[in-house]
Amino acid sequence: MEKILFLAFVFYVLQCFFMYRQMNHFKTIVKDFMTKGHVGIGEKKYKLAAGNVVVLVSDDAGRILEAKQMKGRTVLARFKNIVEWQGKNVRILRREALQAKKQNKALLQALDNLEEKLSLS
Repeated sequence: MEKILFLAFVFYVLQCFFMYRQMNHFKTIVKDFMTKGHVGIGEKKYKLAAGNVVVLVSDDAGRILEAKQMKGRTVLARFKNIVEWQGKNVRILRREALQAKKQNKALLQALDNLEEKLSLS
């Protein structure tokens, strides 16, 4: 019984460690993006499917300068560059996302966030 409890404790500590690393990775990405322009963040969590986080940065004209997406079920997931979104206008990217067969709700949320910030500027 003690071995099972010890193993559960070890796995819990490992999960906390990897979650801490993942959050630091996220904060680093967002801080870097904030120096480049307007930042939009979107996330979609699912109970059983892989979660999705999108971080976009745009200039004042609404052109996407950089885009990163993190997909996964575990704390080992990391952000990956999404080159096909870079250089596109926010409104054009929204239209494409809405026309896609499988909508990326995190992307749409990030675009909403960006459009809100751009209209206030």
